[in-house]
Amino acid sequence: AGGEGAMQDSAYSYGTIGALSGNVFVKEGFAFVGWALSEGGVCVFAEGDEVFNLSDENGANIALYAVWEQIKTLITFDADGGTGGSANLSVGYGDTLSASGLTAPVRSGYTFGGYFTEKDGNGEMLFDRDMLPVNYTVNGWDRTEQNLTLYAYWIPTPETIMNDVGAAIDEVQSNLDNAIAELQAAINANETDIEAKVSALDSAYKAADTILRSDFTEADAKLEAKIAALETAMRAADSALQAAIDKVQSNLDNAIAELQTAINANETDIEAKVAALDSAYKAADTILRSDFTEADAELEAKIAALENAMNEADSALRAGIQELQQRLNEIKAELDIRDDELERKLNLVIAENVKIELTYRIIIIIIATIEAILVVLFVIYTIKKRK
Repeated sequence: AGGEGAMQDSAYSYGTIGALSGNVFVKEGFAFVGWALSEGGVCVFAEGDEVFNLSDENGANIALYAVWEQIKTLITFDADGGTGGSANLSVGYGDTLSASGLTAPVRSGYTFGGYFTEKDGNGEMLFDRDMLPVNYTVNGWDRTEQNLTLYAYWIPTPETIMNDVGAAIDEVQSNLDNAIAELQAAINANETDIEAKVSALDSAYKAADTILRSDFTEADAKLEAKIAALETAMRAADSALQAAIDKVQSNLDNAIAELQTAINANETDIEAKVAALDSAYKAADTILRSDFTEADAELEAKIAALENAMNEADSALRAGIQELQQRLNEIKAELDIRDDELERKLNLVIAENVKIELTYRIIIIIIATIEAILVVLFVIYTIKKRK
C-alpha cells in the first residue's frame, strides 16, 4: 500500500504450489519488504515465496498488499585528522535531521569548519561548525543511501598557516640549493670535458709534430742518399775523364816522339807523320767528346732522379701538413660546438636560477601579505568576539 505502479493479476491452480510474482511497485524512500493479506497488515509472504491454496475455496480471488519499510541512512562522522566528537547518526527518509547530542571533534592548530560529504570542504555541507544541521530541518531527509560518510573540514589557525608557509619556504630554499648544486656539478662536468678536449688537442699537435719530424727525417735520408749517389757518379765520371786525358796525352806524346824520330831519320816522311799526328788529335778529340757526352748524360740522369726524389718528399710533406691542418680544424670545430653548447646550458641554468629567485621573492611578498591579512582578520575576529 502507498506505492506506485501496476501489476498484472496472477492465477494459481488449486492444490498446486506456485511462486509469487516479483514486485514492480515502488515507493520513494521506502524498501519493499513483502506481502500482507490486508492493507496495513503484517508481512506474511516475501517476494517470490512459494504459496499453496491461498484460499480454502477453489476459484476465489485473493488480494495481497505491499509492505514497505522506511529507508534509514547511517551517517558516519570521519574526523579526518581530528579526535573526539560524535561517531555516527541514523536518520530515516522524510525525517528531520536532528543535532540532539551531537558534538564536534577537535584538532590542534585547526578550527572545525563543519561536516561535508567530501574531504577538504568539498561536496555538500550537512552540519556547520556548531554541529547544527544545514538542511533537512524542514522538508526532511530525502537521501536513500543506507550508509553515508561525512568528513570534517579543518581551517588552519594563523600559527599553522605560518608554519606551513615556513615549510614551503624551506622547500623552495632546498629546491634552490639543489638547483645551484646541479648547476655547479654541470659546470664542473663541462670543465672536465673541456680539459679532455684540450688534452686531445695537445696529443693531436704532438702526433702531428711526430709525423712531420718523421717525414722530414725520411726526406733528409733520401736526399742524402741521392747526393751521395750523385757524388759517386761525379767521381766516377771524373776518373773516366782523367783516364781519357791520360790516354790522349800518351798518344800525343807517342806521336810527337815518332814525329821527332821521323824528322831526324827522314825529313821526307814528315808529311806522313804530320798527317798521323792530325789523325791522332782528331781521334783524341772524338774520344774526349764521347766520354764527356756519356758523363753529361749520366750526370743529368742522376740530377733528374734527385729532383724526382725531392719532389716526392715535398709532396708527402705537403700531404702530411694538409692532413694535420684538416684534423686540427675538425678538433677546433668540435671544441667550438662544445663551447657553444656549454654557454647555452649555462645561460639556461642562469635564467632558471633567476626565475627561481624571482619566484622565491614573490612567495616572500605573498607570505608577508598573508601575514598582514591574517593579523587584520585576527584583530577583526577578536573585536567581534568581544562584542
